[in-house]
Amino acid sequence: VSDFEAFHNETQSTIQETKQTLQDSIAREVNQMNEKVRESNQETRDSIGEL
Repeated sequence: VSDFEAFHNETQSTIQETKQTLQDSIAREVNQMNEKVRESNQETRDSIGEL
């Protein structure tokens, strides 16, 4: 394997790892936002119910 091929393979591996890390991070943030929306919706329902 030439130096160029080795570098290419390392680069591709790093790109895939970075992609996976970003996907995981985005999924975590989306889940947290969805949970906050659910909590807010429930609080709104509770407040309306008290009126």
